[in-house]
Amino acid sequence: MKQDIRVAELHNTNLLLDVLNRGSDIYFTFRIAFNMENPSGVFIYNGIFHEDGISTYTSANVRLFDKNMKEISAGQTGVGPGASFSFGIDPEEQKLIREGFYVKYDDFNVYNYVKDSDL
Repeated sequence: MKQDIRVAELHNTNLLLDVLNRGSDIYFTFRIAFNMENPSGVFIYNGIFHEDGISTYTSANVRLFDKNMKEISAGQTGVGPGASFSFGIDPEEQKLIREGFYVKYDDFNVYNYVKDSDL
C-alpha cells in the first residue's frame, strides 16, 4: 500500500493518491487536501453545493487510458468520502497499466471561497 502520493496541485487543492492491493485487485483512491490559507480564493470539489448547504454527487465518471491513449476499462468506481473518488483495475486489465496509464475525471468543479472575518 502506498499513501499520500501527491499527483497534482491546482486551484489551491492538492490531489493525493492512495494505492491498495487487495488480493489480486488494485484500487486507486484520489483524495483532495485543501490549501485555503488566503482570505479568499478558489478550490476544487467533486460535489455540487446547493444554496441550502447540501452537496450532491454524480457517479464517478472515470475513464482510463494506457500509455498509448487506448481506453481500458475500470473496475468498480466510487465517490466519497469527502471529495475523493476511486476505482479498481480488474486483474485481466492490470497488464495494460504496467508501463503507466492516464486517468480522466471530469467531475471536479471550481468554487470560490471567502473567509468570514466575523467567525
